[in-house]
Amino acid sequence: GFADGAGMGGIRRAFTVSVDAKVLIYDGKCSLCLRAVAWLRARVPAGRILYVPCQSEERARLVPGLREEACMASVHLLLEDGRLVTGTDALCVVLREVPGRRWMATALKWPPFSWVAPGLYRVVARHRGALSAFLVGCVDENACEKTR
Repeated sequence: GFADGAGMGGIRRAFTVSVDAKVLIYDGKCSLCLRAVAWLRARVPAGRILYVPCQSEERARLVPGLREEACMASVHLLLEDGRLVTGTDALCVVLREVPGRRWMATALKWPPFSWVAPGLYRVVARHRGALSAFLVGCVDENACEKTR
């Protein structure tokens, strides 16, 4: 099932409760991730995306089949129809919600960006703890711990 892999991009069917808005599931202990979520909250119109840390009970309720290991390996986006989008595919959907940034989502789907983006995403996701410490600092002593 979708919960078995650490997908870096793709769309899979989730067995979830219905949602009224897209739900971005992210690493709530990652300073880089928290900074990205703050950037999105400031730009995406209210109610378009809900932000839920991977470590939360709400995530477990919304996507009960998503194991924590897979959740922590990649950003996930739960769509209103119950599909679960991961990795660069999730980022493209999110960028479409940001006024003035839709072009970025389109660019990521075309070569050469479509060739490079998934690999780059995997590197960033795998090393986000160290990147957080280097780029934005740690929000607390656990925020930059080594990630899986």
